[in-house]
Amino acid sequence: MTRPSMAAWRFGLASVALGCMLTAGADPAIIGLSQTAEGYPPSGDADPLPFYTVGHKVFQIDVIGNHEEHRPISVHVWYPSHQRHGRTAVYTSTLYGVPLIPGTYDALSWTVTAERAKEDLRIAPRKGKSPDAADGQRADDGEGPEGDNDHGFPVIVFSHGSVDLPIDYYITLERIAAHGFVVAAPAHVNNTSDDARIDYLNAAAHRTVLSCFDGLPSPCSRTSIPDSMVDRARDVGAVLDALPTWFGRRVDMNRVGMMGHSRGSASALMEAGGSTTWGVSPEPRIKAIMGLSAGGAPVNFSVQLANIEIPTVIMEGTLSQLLVTEQAFEAISSTDKQLVIVQNAVHRTFNSGLCAETQSSGAIAEADARAILDLKTAQDALTSLTGVPLDFCGYSDFTSPNDIRPITFDLTGVEVTPTNVPRTGLTSLAEAQQVTDIAVSFFNRVLKVVP
Repeated sequence: MTRPSMAAWRFGLASVALGCMLTAGADPAIIGLSQTAEGYPPSGDADPLPFYTVGHKVFQIDVIGNHEEHRPISVHVWYPSHQRHGRTAVYTSTLYGVPLIPGTYDALSWTVTAERAKEDLRIAPRKGKSPDAADGQRADDGEGPEGDNDHGFPVIVFSHGSVDLPIDYYITLERIAAHGFVVAAPAHVNNTSDDARIDYLNAAAHRTVLSCFDGLPSPCSRTSIPDSMVDRARDVGAVLDALPTWFGRRVDMNRVGMMGHSRGSASALMEAGGSTTWGVSPEPRIKAIMGLSAGGAPVNFSVQLANIEIPTVIMEGTLSQLLVTEQAFEAISSTDKQLVIVQNAVHRTFNSGLCAETQSSGAIAEADARAILDLKTAQDALTSLTGVPLDFCGYSDFTSPNDIRPITFDLTGVEVTPTNVPRTGLTSLAEAQQVTDIAVSFFNRVLKVVP
């Protein structure tokens, strides 16, 4: 496949920013390291700067799994607000503060602070309402009379990667919400890092200290891909059902897109095309999809890719599963599709929250030998086979506010210096902005207001 020149990329990026048609026949756009902000701030469909404050809430839903088990799903939702003041959001594991074995293992205690989100703000009302002079919040209740010309905010459902969490992407998802999207990200129980942490703890203790979230026998982190994919489809459907009950008409369920990373990217493909292998039908409420670094071949090619006819963007790194992604992309039938290749991105470069999580968990594990789950968090990040913080985190991520270079060396054998990180030359923070810019322009274009 012929690669476009950097000039061709610059043209392509500007086209994405302006919301122009992304054509199936075009060569993939290639993002160079020096082009993080090339062609931006966006014009046309996207605001030059985010217009909204970002609110954050966590909702709970119960989703029945493949074995009739009750799966308690935490759904992180980032949404636009006009309120300027509130408590800054702090993210952590579901296991935060849960007692383990006193005197032997201390409770997990790592946290990361939001870039911009604030907890429990009121969602901004639908377009066209007048502001309240007291606090900047719109004065109406957002419902409006039947038949008016107002519309709620478009929705993006985000599906995390295998053995990840929604908060692993919090920087990207906050930034997208700031542009006027409601971003809902379920934690896919049985395929999260919290499930893996429970298994690790119980194995270390040689007994069941914590039970699986769904009440079934361990292991909590299940290896069945068919079960995982069917569960994910059920989670997405349940989130779409619940959103109007949480936000009323301030969400526009006629304008729904989906994003995902890794297995979450495959989940988005599945929601668009369905899978006869797994017995999953396409989700008709989803009108456009965007995937970040697709999952492995067995997952991608179990999706009916030829059935995908809705607008599609796929981003992949040159240091990730590029061949698999290109093959999957070619099989998609949509005439409105684009493959964006990010130079020097590894698979986990798209996990925009991972540097902060590694800094926090690593510092706690260094200071407390009993912090078994904090150690597990740092260890998993620093030893992943699909990219590690050494690849995409800056020097300050290892030194501020705490120096985690010692534990990094212990786990990796690498002595971090100001000149050897990030090893790829591309930070996850820079990539978060690239993803945000493309996502905002793409979804603004394809999720048009329904008359």
